[in-house]
Amino acid sequence: GGTPGALGFNVGNLSGEVGTEVCLPVTVANFDSVIFYQYTMEWDASILELVRLDNCNSDIALNCVLGQTNFNVTSPGVLRTSWTDPSTLGKDIADDAVLFEMCFDLKAAGTSNISITESGLTIEAETQALGALDASTINITNGTATVTTGGDGGGGTPGALGFNVGNLSGEV
Repeated sequence: GGTPGALGFNVGNLSGEVGTEVCLPVTVANFDSVIFYQYTMEWDASILELVRLDNCNSDIALNCVLGQTNFNVTSPGVLRTSWTDPSTLGKDIADDAVLFEMCFDLKAAGTSNISITESGLTIEAETQALGALDASTINITNGTATVTTGGDGGGGTPGALGFNVGNLSGEV
């Protein structure tokens, strides 16, 4: 869905097994002469733990360090992002290019939406050509994470230390 030709932010999908790290791309569409954007991303923190950001787009000098210029984790399962072109002339990024990747530790089996929301930070952008944009004029595609326990068939915590106690019999 969405508006043809409109600025778009697209969250990928991920799948993996508990105990692994998986990175999920956030890509763009029609990122043309963009001066500013901001939005919040949310996911189920009982299933996914954000451990780092990676592959931040160098065309707009996006800073991948959490808690610095462009990204702020406000609580588990909530990431706010914003970016402004210091020149205010607007920057372009090719369609389907990666804006950044979110790398998660997969903590528990289950399914989580990974959604762009307006929780505490409205979905906004500004371009040279179109001026101010909001959630009604920006195309958003949300993603899903599917985490499985893997095929080992055993219980317990993957990678945890285990002890097996055998039986002993004999005569004194």
